[in-house]
Amino acid sequence: MRIFKIIIPFIGILFLLCVKVERKPLPYAEKGGILRIGMVKEPSNLNPLFPPLVEPNPFYDLIFQPLFKIHKDRVIPMLAESWEFSEDLKSITFYLRKNVKWHDGKEFTAEDVIFTYNLINDPEINSPLKSQFRFVERVEKIGEYAVKFVFSRIYLYELYDCNFYPLPSHILKDKKDIGDFSQNPIGNGPYKLKRWIKGNLIELEANENYFCFSPPIKTIYFKFYPSPEIVSLAYKEGRIDIAFDITPKEIPVIKEKKGKLESFYGNQIFFIGFNLGKFPYNDINFRKAISLSINKDEIVTKTMENYAEKISSPIPPHHWAYDSSLEDTKFDIERAKKILEDLGFKNIDKDPYLEIGGKDFSMNILTENIPEKILIAQKIKQDLERVGLPCNIMILSGFDYVKKLIERDFDVYLFSWTYGEKVDLIPLWHSKYGIFNFTGFKNEDFDKYLENSILTINQMESKRNFKLAQRILFENLPAIFLFTNKKIFAYSERVKGIELYADSPISNLDLIFIPKAQQEVSIEFEVKEEKPLEEKKIEEIKKPLEEKPLPPIRSEEILKAELAKKEEILPKEEVKEVPKEEVEKKEEIQPLPPKEPQIVAEAKILKAVQPIYPEEAKKLNLKGLVIVRVLVDKTGKVIDAKILKSSNYAILDEAALNAAKEFVFEPVKDERGIPIEFFTTIPFRF
Repeated sequence: MRIFKIIIPFIGILFLLCVKVERKPLPYAEKGGILRIGMVKEPSNLNPLFPPLVEPNPFYDLIFQPLFKIHKDRVIPMLAESWEFSEDLKSITFYLRKNVKWHDGKEFTAEDVIFTYNLINDPEINSPLKSQFRFVERVEKIGEYAVKFVFSRIYLYELYDCNFYPLPSHILKDKKDIGDFSQNPIGNGPYKLKRWIKGNLIELEANENYFCFSPPIKTIYFKFYPSPEIVSLAYKEGRIDIAFDITPKEIPVIKEKKGKLESFYGNQIFFIGFNLGKFPYNDINFRKAISLSINKDEIVTKTMENYAEKISSPIPPHHWAYDSSLEDTKFDIERAKKILEDLGFKNIDKDPYLEIGGKDFSMNILTENIPEKILIAQKIKQDLERVGLPCNIMILSGFDYVKKLIERDFDVYLFSWTYGEKVDLIPLWHSKYGIFNFTGFKNEDFDKYLENSILTINQMESKRNFKLAQRILFENLPAIFLFTNKKIFAYSERVKGIELYADSPISNLDLIFIPKAQQEVSIEFEVKEEKPLEEKKIEEIKKPLEEKPLPPIRSEEILKAELAKKEEILPKEEVKEVPKEEVEKKEEIQPLPPKEPQIVAEAKILKAVQPIYPEEAKKLNLKGLVIVRVLVDKTGKVIDAKILKSSNYAILDEAALNAAKEFVFEPVKDERGIPIEFFTTIPFRF
């Protein structure tokens, strides 16, 4: 069997030295029973072609299977039982398992892998996964159970970017059933979808023909509740066995019931960034004073109630590239005051705040309207006002927040970013390719380290470059990295084995079990079946779209949707290696040059057009959110429109596109007062 084979010796290649892990339930796991799970976050779809932009959809791992899984830096073969790199490291051949069946009994083959790859790249499908294949030239079928991925360049994440969830080509070959498939998928994973009652529950049943093993638990119910408080109450009353999506506030209620509480680190990092094009934020000593003034320990212990960990870099601390040698800046109010005094900050009146150059000073902290972020911003404001720096907190919607960032209309911004299995610092920090480098930080050596951290397949070399890049950020302080948060869940005593997978519990529900003596448990929550269409009131169906409020869209969703559209985030030419010896680091601060056309998060609308809800969509009761990205000309008219976020229903997407093309905006002018073309987004809720 070929396992992680390579033709030439090459020390440090990512994952080639990882141990093959066999994934299966505990040998004493007993079969049968019902598992009841409570959570808040209901998925928008169950189709891996349309993953959420921020957090992963854990249901994919239960209904489908990828080529391989990664758990604690170990590679677990799944649909691919082995693979090998070519001698020039520019292709990987995957050898697929045989006798893998889709839920309808059809066989899984290389044709399904090729089909799904082509589907992701199909512009009509508009899958956000397309950007994953930026450097994949083609995927070749080299046998009924073998495929080859060919790359245009050698880079760190070659193996990562080959991994996805294949879909059944025999069902989706005409692409007409994508919308229905997203709600009623046929997979090849350990569980089958039995029913999905929107807004209520998802019921999964064990796939006895799963290619790895027969899952111990027979039926899993996911019950969706409106808030973490209701989830915790259901857990306390014994109506659910596992409580997900809870926050520290619910812990006292959770602890009233016997069971266990677990937490695990996510991949979300929080930091505050400075506008390096403005005084005094362009002065590194001022930024040092701010860093000394912020009590990270209290943010972790009080604001986050100990469900977080301090960080000193933009990489999550459990990631292999994190530089643990960075010594975090210690909280020191007196030292911060001394630095501010040396910079000319003085208290010349009777209020408790400092002035600079004889004038009042105040700092605006930009954040979005998310309760957790508001609490963090309030804590930072409190810390800074202790040293005499008055602060105002500007709380904005996700769209308005992004608009301020793009226009660099801020002093300090509170930001969060979630990484998947890949960590790439280029989009947020590179001076040229960093499309979200809102601070304006620029350092040539730093840029080269970022590029070289990705443009190698040698993990040791990549780690060295990541380390040098982190050191430059740490020393130059374009941002202050605060913490990475923890996710919390609780489970009852009858759930066994889940503690082994506390860092990704839902994705591993096929490995846990309930002892026979505790399996006879009924469903104690209400199941509301969806009424047939003809029984619904006509006035409910015809309710105007504008009466349905849009859910808040987070800034990270907006930015990651833009990132998915970006075709080039790395230099096309090969970069030269930076010498290993320490080089003199130079910080050059300058505003980022405006780009044509600019992105305007919320342009002023002069004419809005409501989309027509298609009659066929009404009959099928199709619902969803569509975000359309429009290109607006200098006069304010839309000249191009594309789907940024699909509803997963072509009929709804088309209606949204047609409406978006009729919008008219107030013309946008540059700093010279000249009208320019610009991009903006329009959300539609059906």
